[in-house]
Amino acid sequence: DLFLPGDDHTGRPGILMVHGGAWRKFDSDQYRPVARRFARSGYVTASVNYRLVPAGVFPNAVHDVACSLAWFQHHAEELGMDPARIAVMGYSAGGHLATLVSVAQDPELLPDCAEGAPARPAAIVSGAGGMDLRELRRVEAVRDFLGGRERDIPEVYELASPLLHASADDPPMLFVHGRWDIFVSVEQSRAMRDALTDV
Repeated sequence: DLFLPGDDHTGRPGILMVHGGAWRKFDSDQYRPVARRFARSGYVTASVNYRLVPAGVFPNAVHDVACSLAWFQHHAEELGMDPARIAVMGYSAGGHLATLVSVAQDPELLPDCAEGAPARPAAIVSGAGGMDLRELRRVEAVRDFLGGRERDIPEVYELASPLLHASADDPPMLFVHGRWDIFVSVEQSRAMRDALTDV
């Protein structure tokens, strides 16, 4: 879903928004009010859908978000955007997906859509996103998303964890996280911050 500022200016910044919902519920409508607000503030904004579990089992949802980002980047000029000024933003499961598609360069995570692989965005905003899914291995939604228990597929948990992809080439990140989040501990964001600082 696209939300445009309503004038013919060009070179605007853009935001790709990825909804939450434990990888298994909700859709792009979740971000509609926020997307409209960003558009009124001059951002070209897209709120995207991705396949939900079970169809969205890892890495399918990751591929969908990566394809969305690639489409947004490749159509930047016709949308009045500067392709070098696009941020990716998500909350909860969306924070995880937004971060993973922005930092991971593993071939298994590259999408096979017509748009190809996206370029790294200019920035990432993660709201309470899971950064190390190994630490969330007891959460049923994580097991459903990754297709099993960590003891059986440890390599999948590692591949799906943005923390393990942190590198000096990553875009700047803003973490927004409640101290008492009942699903994803604030330590997840702190650990990713520290990993990025180390590199």
